[in-house]
Amino acid sequence: MQFTSPSSESSGPTPITSLADPSRQPTAESGASASIATRAFLPRQPITRARKQLSCMPCRQGKLRCNREHPACDQCSKRSRHDACRYLAPPPKNRQSQNMRGRIKNLESLVVNLINQKSQEGDTDSSGIDLRLGYGNSNGIQGHDERVADAASFGQLHISNGGVETSYVGAGHWTSILEEIEDLKDGLDEEEAEDDFHEEVWDDVSARSTVTFGMPRPITKSGLIQEMPSKEEVDRLLPLWFNSADPLLYIIHAPTFQEEYKQFWKDPSSTSVMWIALLYSAMALGIILGPRNPGMNAAYAASYLAQAAERYQQLASSAMVLADISKNQPYTLEAMMIYGECVSDAMRMGELELQLQPTSDAEQTGYHRDPSNFKGISPFQGEMRRRVWHVLNMMDTLIAFAIGLPSMIRGVESDARAPQNLYDYDISVDMTELPKERPITELTPGLYTISKSRVCRIFAEAAELSQKVTPPRISTIMLLDKRLEEAHDMIPEGYRVRPMEESITDPPVLIMGRYNIELLYQKTRVPGAQLQKVWWYMASLSTYDWLLAAMVLCLEL
Repeated sequence: MQFTSPSSESSGPTPITSLADPSRQPTAESGASASIATRAFLPRQPITRARKQLSCMPCRQGKLRCNREHPACDQCSKRSRHDACRYLAPPPKNRQSQNMRGRIKNLESLVVNLINQKSQEGDTDSSGIDLRLGYGNSNGIQGHDERVADAASFGQLHISNGGVETSYVGAGHWTSILEEIEDLKDGLDEEEAEDDFHEEVWDDVSARSTVTFGMPRPITKSGLIQEMPSKEEVDRLLPLWFNSADPLLYIIHAPTFQEEYKQFWKDPSSTSVMWIALLYSAMALGIILGPRNPGMNAAYAASYLAQAAERYQQLASSAMVLADISKNQPYTLEAMMIYGECVSDAMRMGELELQLQPTSDAEQTGYHRDPSNFKGISPFQGEMRRRVWHVLNMMDTLIAFAIGLPSMIRGVESDARAPQNLYDYDISVDMTELPKERPITELTPGLYTISKSRVCRIFAEAAELSQKVTPPRISTIMLLDKRLEEAHDMIPEGYRVRPMEESITDPPVLIMGRYNIELLYQKTRVPGAQLQKVWWYMASLSTYDWLLAAMVLCLEL
């Protein structure tokens, strides 16, 4: 897309050296042809990589696997050559790329200023280009009026790294206009690329925001792998979570996780740090939910369970900070949601803070938009994104209501469809299209989330109305009540409350799921009733079984 000024004449491409000069006044033509000029006249420099040598000198010469311990690694300690174990200092980095980045940054600012200038001119000149919609209103262009309702006009989903990293930008974002400048940065990114097994210095990591995760202890990727317990221990912990009734299991595709788990033990160094954070969070959650699981091994002592769960939580926190949650990496939302459930019992008010970050990241990566609107997202990825968004939507609504604060997702316009009623083995990574949805009479593990999310959407609207300063109109309440009854009628027969004598053959998880959905429905209809003013007393009685008896004993003593 080019932007020209009515008063300027074409003068050919402007060299990038002149654009880098801050004293030069930008013109419309210079901003339009900047990226073309840089591609045409800048020769591609050879890529030089200044890699840090991780292994010590004896291990590098002997081609041994070095664990990089100080003052001597394990290989040198075995061979009694502690004095010979030395590490080379990191080579100096070429600062030329930073100068180029500064010039590109200056170029971006010039283009942005030009875009803003043209946008202001477009407000007064109706014959110009409508930058906000991304197309002109000229009569010579056909079919633009039919594209207004198209999904692309509301935003774009940028997909990178083979479709696993996504970032969402709205229609008013100028990322699409500056994509040509991003091509210049690709060469710089290649120049600064390092080995896959990259050890990031914790001094750089510690500068990141750790408000959500507290102050995790410094650790590297190799340290995370070394802290991992034995495979036999992990094999005992993971089933405690995967065989539980945790609703968060719905956001993890079990067959894919199984394959990634096998690959992790084959080559731990090739596994991403965020996946390791997910694994530590799942292990901690398995310990927490283990005592509620009949398959819990009695050999685990209570003290060991508490220490192990806290240790795995800290390692998961360190791994997420090391991986940098601000980057749109796979499993970022899943790891944060599972980690938030691990620590929810220990920090009640911090639970909302832990929930704010996944909600913000979900919007940034476009989870609120249905994947069918964008190319490049496979059917498998799209279905898993729908699962994550609907589970996160319910968590955000219920946690915000419990704490007494408004929901964050309620203010987000979303067109994401509900996930389909399928088993995990019905979908796979390499499938080309989604299979036919199973009937609602078939109780799949995801049917509980699908059924509860319908009622939860109405509950969120009712909670928002109850917090308004002015009372809502009776017509609004009646319309919402009608929608609530429609959502309740859509609950599958398997998740409808029935007398206990008719549920003697049903598993406890199914019975509790029925009551959870019904309680959410009743809470939407009658928020409080006569005991609303003493909610704290009723909540304490329902949370602590023996609180009333303890209070009576204290009064008698």
